[in-house]
Amino acid sequence: MDPMELRNVNIEPDDESSSGESAPDSYIGIRNSEKAAMSSQFANEDTESQKFLTNGFLGKKKLADYADEHHPGTTSFGMSSFNLSNAIMGSGILGLSYAMANTGIILFIIMLLAVAILSLYSVHLLLKTAKEGGSLIYEKLGEKAFGWPGKIGAFVSITMQNIGAMSSYLFIIKYELPEVIRAFMGLEENTGEWYLNGNYLIIFVSVGIILPLSLLKNLGYLGYTSGFSLTCMVFFVSVVIYKKISFFLQIFIILKLFF
Repeated sequence: MDPMELRNVNIEPDDESSSGESAPDSYIGIRNSEKAAMSSQFANEDTESQKFLTNGFLGKKKLADYADEHHPGTTSFGMSSFNLSNAIMGSGILGLSYAMANTGIILFIIMLLAVAILSLYSVHLLLKTAKEGGSLIYEKLGEKAFGWPGKIGAFVSITMQNIGAMSSYLFIIKYELPEVIRAFMGLEENTGEWYLNGNYLIIFVSVGIILPLSLLKNLGYLGYTSGFSLTCMVFFVSVVIYKKISFFLQIFIILKLFF
């Protein structure tokens, strides 16, 4: 029993002549003391409840309040930059040349700037939502915004995005890797060998490269493959720029010979 309650119970009744109080007045005093003891007992719990409501749902979280969701990683800044850059660009860079050929340079630049602005605004909204919603996980943000349909919607969106990205890579491997192998081997036409068959190449790449990378516990190691992927992208863009510049130089030389 609480010490305050023990003191209230063990109070000896005084005589009416000495205290000047009646029995009902003493009973009312004891009841008031018991209420005060109960209020002090649950004061801390009320404070904790208000703090939970303020920080957890009704207000903004501080960085220290994300301890249950945020786990500091051990990956270096360079490896994280490679992973982020590879996730942003992806295989869509291979279709930029086709898009420019069909839209023209001016319209392509306008559309490219528009997509870049929309991407920046989307990242801004995502960070603002994470700060206001008090969570760093997509599914939890969807659940807080729209309930369980929002959680399921976020999960399905992420899954479909990953499936689409992986399907695009496998599509490129099936139709482009045989041509690359044929060019390196100096073959003028497809001889029907198994290593020139796109179906076999998809199986080998999926089992030998994609599956081991998917089983890594530390995603920091993906920084090496992401760095190699970015190197290939830079090489691809450099070749396109070189071919374009050499084409214009040839036209300039021809025009100079005639004029």
